[in-house]
Parts: sequence; structure tokens; C-alpha cells
Amino acid sequence: VAKFPFKGNMSFVVIVPNQYTWNASHVLENFPYGQLCRLFPKEVPTTVKIPKITLDYQLELNSVLSHMGLQELFISPNLQKISDEPLLVSSIQHQSTMELKEDGVEASAATGVMISRSLSAFSIDRSFIFFIFEEETGIPLFIGSVKNPNPNATPQMKELQDLPDATDDNEYTMPK
Repeated sequence: VAKFPFKGNMSFVVIVPNQYTWNASHVLENFPYGQLCRLFPKEVPTTVKIPKITLDYQLELNSVLSHMGLQELFISPNLQKISDEPLLVSSIQHQSTMELKEDGVEASAATGVMISRSLSAFSIDRSFIFFIFEEETGIPLFIGSVKNPNPNATPQMKELQDLPDATDDNEYTMPK
């Protein structure tokens, strides 16, 4: 397990399970997200080996927002302050990108991490789980798993509820 602080009160966390066990679904479903901030009490200088991976995520939010009680927005919203013309929202899209590189991490919601050489070593050379979370609240902003950290592997997106049956190499999802 390793944690890398971002600027802006966010951190990137990597969990590399031991080489004999791998069940990303179990870890993602049972991880103590509420205790995320307390899991890393001590910082240790570390040399890190990271593969280059780019993960893109797109989500159409209409059904999610409708389930949250905003169905009026898509049927007959009151948008008179925007235009005198009758308007309605046809679609709301969310897109995020995370790039994991040899020299750090960049995400659409974060500035970046620079990794430097130091005393111990942490190698991300096999399957791993990652989180980007806000430090003060402990709320995860990005959650995902990479089953094949090969830089040439194509990322495949899955919803969190689909992870137990997933067979794709690289998965990435937004928390619910």
C-alpha cells in the first residue's frame, strides 16, 4: 500500500495485493472508505516504479439524476431565466481522465504527483487497486482496479456493481 499526496488536499492511493491473491471486487466492495485518511499515519521516503496507464471514464447522468428526484429537468423544467424559448435538458454527460505515468499521476480533478527516488522501493508491476480521495473528508473521488498494468493494455470501463463479473484487463469506476 502506498499513498502519494496531491496538491489541493487530495491523495492517490495504490494497493498492490500479494502475488498469490487477487480479488479486486472483494476489496472494492469491502474497503473501509470512511477510514481512508487514518490508514496512512506515517510517511516513509520510497522509490516508486509505476507503469504508464491512461484511464478515461464517461457516464451519461440522466438516469442517475432522475433517480435522485430530478426527472423534471428532463421532462418539463422551468428554465425561463435562461431563455424565453421552451427548453429542456436532453442529456448530462460526465467525463474524467486519469493518467498514471512513470513520473507521477495526473487526473482531471487533481494537479499531479511527482515521485522521487529515496530509501525503500514500491513497485507497481502487477494488478493493483487505486483511489484518489479528498484528505479532509476521506471521500473517494476516483476508485478503480488495473488487472494488467501493461502500458500497452487498453483500459476497459465498468460500473462498480459490474466489477465482480468483470473479465477486462483494466477497470475504472466512479464511486456511487
